[in-house]
Amino acid sequence: MVPDLRVRFLFAEFADSFRSMVSGVVENFAKLQHDNEKLKKQMEKLKRKHKMKMITTKQYLANSKLPEYALKPLYREDSDVVMHKNNNADDEDQEWRTEFGAIYQEYHY
Repeated sequence: MVPDLRVRFLFAEFADSFRSMVSGVVENFAKLQHDNEKLKKQMEKLKRKHKMKMITTKQYLANSKLPEYALKPLYREDSDVVMHKNNNADDEDQEWRTEFGAIYQEYHY
């Protein structure tokens, strides 16, 4: 009879520790789910913010008074190589000077 009580006691002790372990895991899982939802919301907010910044930047570029050649990127997004395609750079430079030369000289000389 004594060994049977000892087994029951050990089983009850094991069941109690198992219950507390499972409840801890459930609490951790709930906390992780909550943190995950917060991070998803934060990520969506950052995506919206980035999208708005890109739209605003594109609008600024569209409304810019800079010559068109100055708005072209000097590189491709998928490459680290800088491309120089200014065959008529002197003409473009002269266009820039006529457009902005007076302002540039006014503030820098």
